[in-house]
Amino acid sequence: MINTIDQNFGIDELKIEGFKRINIFVGENGIGKTSILKKISFLPKAVFLNVKNSDKSNLSNFLQEKKLDSHQIILMDEIENGLHIDNHPKLWQSVLTSLKANPEQQFFAATHSKEMVKALWETAKNENMENEIILFRITRHTRGELKNKLIAVSYDTEELEYSMLYNGEFR
Repeated sequence: MINTIDQNFGIDELKIEGFKRINIFVGENGIGKTSILKKISFLPKAVFLNVKNSDKSNLSNFLQEKKLDSHQIILMDEIENGLHIDNHPKLWQSVLTSLKANPEQQFFAATHSKEMVKALWETAKNENMENEIILFRITRHTRGELKNKLIAVSYDTEELEYSMLYNGEFR
């Protein structure tokens, strides 16, 4: 399993540490979430899934058909696109089932959807897997000598739970 990446975005550099089994990137459009996923996709045993919208609601079959047990790193960008909110828990159940079956697997996704993150949180809690989640908000410093430099603000289990309980904002 990977724990750290260093990302060079041309003039921006970003180091992200503390990956867990389920790693979610949130942030505004164009901030670099997709670039982070692409950087990770070059690692050995990584696969970048381009799942058609129609396949997302039945992701468990898609994951089994792709035989992802040989891949230890699974990546999905804009995971919420084309997926009705009612299907968010099904998607996460499929991901969690794959992770349970393959203990060395890690999952990385980018999203703009607080509802998608909430569905992950609730599904993971039901499966006693909430400690496997970390969320990274990709943003820019707002002041000082680091102004406009990219940063990754992490939300661990406790911080993410607080955000979910009190409708906090993390994106």
